[in-house]
Amino acid sequence: MIYFLRNLILIFISIFFSVLSQTGYTQKGLASYYHDKFHGRRTASGEKYNQNQLTGAHRKLLFNTMVKVTNLNNDKSIIVRINDRGPYKYEGRIIDLTLTAARKIGVVQRGVVPVKIEVVGLNGKIDKKDNLLLPGSVQRGKCYNYKLEPRNQKGFGVQVAYFKELLNASYFANVVFRDGFGQVVVKVDNYKTDSTINIYKVIVGEFKDKQNAYKLAKALKKKQFSGFVVRY
Repeated sequence: MIYFLRNLILIFISIFFSVLSQTGYTQKGLASYYHDKFHGRRTASGEKYNQNQLTGAHRKLLFNTMVKVTNLNNDKSIIVRINDRGPYKYEGRIIDLTLTAARKIGVVQRGVVPVKIEVVGLNGKIDKKDNLLLPGSVQRGKCYNYKLEPRNQKGFGVQVAYFKELLNASYFANVVFRDGFGQVVVKVDNYKTDSTINIYKVIVGEFKDKQNAYKLAKALKKKQFSGFVVRY
């Protein structure tokens, strides 16, 4: 009987969490952000916390759930991936954001802000219907802006991220673009170890020489976008 009840409880918990993590699920409450001291520490998912990434902590949503977080004070939004548990200490707080994510929507200035969160994807992937754009036909070796319009890029730029999903790359490129960096592209490439798999690199800037690219890398770092110089 005890074994049966235990299994029943586990099934109920599994179903409960699955319902929460359905695309379209919404919740309102308060958002805060991680203290600097947590940078590099292990999260509940086993990943290391990185303040430069767009991730967050939630008490119940499944790991790798993609969540759109909107600051209700200014209507600014960001999409983060859940990879940690919390916040637990204060009543009413429903999500903790990385420093970078918090800055994008104006949480850092106040520390705690009212937000609405909405599940927009699962397993680390953004639902196409909620994304800012729909992917078109892209080719390896080519560059595209965040709207996936072709761009001819030459010389050097600064790579700030790469993704396995085109939609995630295009969304992040839009985040960088909105932060004041005009030339942001997604370059389609392939894994060196597996030529059948595409990766999507987010690269900023276009320079003839490396020195100017290095200067841009420093400017990006001040905005919490860590990157390195690459040739197109």
